[in-house]
Amino acid sequence: MEDSDRCENLRWKGLLIDPEQEAPSGGDHIFWCLKTQLVLGPDGKLVDKYECNAARSCYKAL
Repeated sequence: MEDSDRCENLRWKGLLIDPEQEAPSGGDHIFWCLKTQLVLGPDGKLVDKYECNAARSCYKAL
């Protein structure tokens, strides 16, 4: 997925890890919404890199 398709409010724990350490494993993707600070967006739906798209009312393009 291109970064231009991502929501401005989507956050991933990978942004906060030390780059010298190993990247999180494939099953260790934890996302949250910057607006709600939860795994649910303002619309009450789950956030992740696929679900946070232009079809959602809370989506804001980068």
